[in-house]
Amino acid sequence: MFKLAPVGALGRSGYRKTTVHAFRGGANDGAQPLAGLAADTAGALYGTTRYGGPTPCAENAGCGTVFKLVPARTGYTESVIYDFRPATEPSDGIFPQSPVVVGRGGTVYGTTLSGGTGPRGGDGVVFSLTPLRSGTYGETILLQFKGLTDGQSPMAGLALDAHGKLFGTTDSGGSSGCNRQGCGVAFELTP
Repeated sequence: MFKLAPVGALGRSGYRKTTVHAFRGGANDGAQPLAGLAADTAGALYGTTRYGGPTPCAENAGCGTVFKLVPARTGYTESVIYDFRPATEPSDGIFPQSPVVVGRGGTVYGTTLSGGTGPRGGDGVVFSLTPLRSGTYGETILLQFKGLTDGQSPMAGLALDAHGKLFGTTDSGGSSGCNRQGCGVAFELTP
């Protein structure tokens, strides 16, 4: 994770790169952040890593994480706020690779490429992470994709409107005009 700060007036002398966090992978950190970041009103940043966490999913790599970067005096402090664990939570998703969005009260919403309890072992989920008083986050699965006409493999981020509705797309599923897996769907989740 890095940031670029302008050097000189309006960055006319270029930009200075600073490493904010170097991911280590393994049981306590994420690996392979593939998407952008979301910010909350306090300046904390949120993102996902495709791998990492204590539950092995693929070639002994973890199932993925959601992380938070909190501004500190000397940069940012990183913490994993959720690690995906389908071994103990059968409906949980795996391999998040899209950005998250932050809603009211600091609730974080996102998608996973796979996982859930769909007919082919899981075609991805939409999840929410709600901050709890203990400083941890509680996960809720909002939607489990079932493939075919329902959609499968959400690869892009979600959009959140002012009324709390979530909008997104899937890579496949839906009509079968493109290939056996379908052309994809656009979906809306209403609270």
